[in-house]
Amino acid sequence: MKVGSGFGGGWITDAAEGARRAEELGFDFANVAETAHDSMLAATLAANATERLEIATSVTIAFPRVPMILAMQAWDIQHLSKGRFALGLGSQVKGHNQRRFSVPWV
Repeated sequence: MKVGSGFGGGWITDAAEGARRAEELGFDFANVAETAHDSMLAATLAANATERLEIATSVTIAFPRVPMILAMQAWDIQHLSKGRFALGLGSQVKGHNQRRFSVPWV
């Protein structure tokens, strides 16, 4: 069984330290939430700061992103992390899309 930790919602500058701490504590993976900051940037910082910790997004909001750019970001994080990255995507819910992104729900 793998044991993990999650982080996100704090300052983006804390992502690397949070990942380092999770690795030091012996966690197998860390999930990066997209709450207050871009999960892809946080995952990049976390991957760069660690050597064995698996990094995953939980969840990256797919709706506002260009698919090709998102794929390139995931590819780059996967390369940077030497295969330790997993991309978690989600569509979010009606209210969130309407309030956060000001788009109609169709």
